[in-house]
Amino acid sequence: MAPAYAQHRLALQTLQSRQPTERWILKTPNHLWHLGALLAAYPDARIIWTHRDPGPVVTSLASLANAGQRPLTNRRDPRPAAEEWKRKCIFALDSAVAFDEKSGEGWCRHVHYDALVADPLGTVRGLYRSFGDDVGDLHARRMQAFLEDRPKDVFGRHRYDPADFGWTYAGLGEEFSDYTERYHIGPEAHPPVGMFAG
Repeated sequence: MAPAYAQHRLALQTLQSRQPTERWILKTPNHLWHLGALLAAYPDARIIWTHRDPGPVVTSLASLANAGQRPLTNRRDPRPAAEEWKRKCIFALDSAVAFDEKSGEGWCRHVHYDALVADPLGTVRGLYRSFGDDVGDLHARRMQAFLEDRPKDVFGRHRYDPADFGWTYAGLGEEFSDYTERYHIGPEAHPPVGMFAG
């Protein structure tokens, strides 16, 4: 992935060439596949790894993958794409955990999703402190305004159900138990079947 990250870095440099910025804040789980290549390209990156119950995450990804493929194929069975994304998630987490085990303390900050949701500002302040920095007043006001102006369901809710793919949350919990036990991740409260989930 070194060439891909070299291109990624060049793209960011191009984007900020006429408007320099202090820092980029990038959010994607895709880096879990290749953390070594990421840190080779960005040796001064500050990595925050948010941990969440994989059950709803994998189910949501399976739902989105099927929604994206539906217009392009006449395949009706959603399970093959779902299984493919589950395999990808398992590989990503296995790769990231292996990197974490060999890298030792301090290469990233681990944050639990439920803590972030319960206290977004407090969690971000704690992260900044752990990096030897502070959240400025303007930044704090902007975060608060964002949270007030864009509540979680402002654009609606994404509906998904593991049963659509032949799964259960309990079964997914067993498949991902090595990860959840290592990082002390509890199961999320799951909506009843047929309800919406964020």
